[in-house]
Amino acid sequence: MQGAAQNWLLVSLLLFLSLIPLIRFVFLPRGKPFEAALQDALAREVVTDELRARLNDPVVAAAHIYEGVVILLILYFMVVKPF
Repeated sequence: MQGAAQNWLLVSLLLFLSLIPLIRFVFLPRGKPFEAALQDALAREVVTDELRARLNDPVVAAAHIYEGVVILLILYFMVVKPF
């Protein structure tokens, strides 16, 4: 695809594939303790400090921001086709 008129497809695919490691290294490991904290909070019927800490995890927030930026970039490439 080098030198082709549709290199934006390759870049979009690479950006999309860059999201896959987030699942393995961020969402799955941090999701299991979150689920435990959520179940504990549901049993107590109150938002616990542990659940609040899991909800405000900066690593997960950064991963979600990265997801959003990648999706917006892919949409931009689909519409504008800059290269």
